[in-house]
Amino acid sequence: MMKIFKSGLCMLFAFLLLAGLAGCGDGSSGENLTSQSETQETGKTTNPQEEWVTLIEFDGTFAGDDKEAFSDVFEVSGGNLRITYDLVTNSTGGNALIYILPEGWTKTKDSEGNLKVSVQDISAVGNKTGEQKIIKKDAGKYFIDLNSSSVKSYKIKIEEKK
Repeated sequence: MMKIFKSGLCMLFAFLLLAGLAGCGDGSSGENLTSQSETQETGKTTNPQEEWVTLIEFDGTFAGDDKEAFSDVFEVSGGNLRITYDLVTNSTGGNALIYILPEGWTKTKDSEGNLKVSVQDISAVGNKTGEQKIIKKDAGKYFIDLNSSSVKSYKIKIEEKK
């Protein structure tokens, strides 16, 4: 009886192994996982009609003791934003903190005056050319708050996928 049980168990194992191998070659699940992963990593979507649309371009220079600059307000429909920026600094240690804040906020308070400390969306050190970062923001009106140390000039462009 034990011999029949062991033999049946071996046959069941062999059948399951063959059935599993037969399903591996169809390419359906493995390829889809790869393409979804690549889509997430590259930021590309499967909708060919979507493209990056510029919401704002913000540039300028700092003179004297200037340490902060504010952009005009721009509207976000919600989703991924691509921030492209260039920084020219006085030294290799010059830094910039870029905040994308809701309209009416500061780095430390929300629009109602409540304490709300914001974390910068980008922290950069030294000269930067064509640097990019993808961030996510809810729908609403925003502005750029740039804080700097030893930055001579800056250019920031924010785009949204539409």
